[in-house]
Amino acid sequence: MSLRPLILAASAALLIPGAVLAAPAASGGSIDAGPESAVDANPQDLATNYVQQHAKELGLKSEDVNDVFVRTSYSSKHTGVTHVSLNQRYQGLEVFGGQATVNVNPDGSILYVGNSFVPDLRQAGPDAADLHAVEAVAAAADELNLSRPGDVRVTKAAKSAGGETMLSGGDISNSPIPARQGWQPTKDGLRLG
Repeated sequence: MSLRPLILAASAALLIPGAVLAAPAASGGSIDAGPESAVDANPQDLATNYVQQHAKELGLKSEDVNDVFVRTSYSSKHTGVTHVSLNQRYQGLEVFGGQATVNVNPDGSILYVGNSFVPDLRQAGPDAADLHAVEAVAAAADELNLSRPGDVRVTKAAKSAGGETMLSGGDISNSPIPARQGWQPTKDGLRLG
């Protein structure tokens, strides 16, 4: 077994805040992959199971990772490693910035975990602001010290909670503005935005 992937992963774990090194499983073994062998398992399922089974080592509670979804997944043609990007959900909506990348070797072992999941998921108090899409664009403009946008309106409403809403660019953008509802982490907890 070449030590190069392990050395690269260890270097990345030292240089990237929140990264966790996961040593490859013993030959033919897996990291609690369940009844099916790691070689036959789906890399997306292995990645999801890994973060759920190792929540404590990642600085999380099991509740923080009980609802994660695969945002993207692709396999390197050169190495065969599958790079799985996971995202947290809370009460059915995406947690913005709550992401982890899990690299799964062709044998099903976990090569590397980069963790940016949000710990201790909870809603900020009942008075936490709940912005609608047009209000969110205005709040973003205020935060960026831009003039208050005018003539921004919904051109296509989301078909479901957390779905994408399209807004006109108004006088703030030359292109339509996509928006979706989700949870924004704050120091006081999650805020619906």
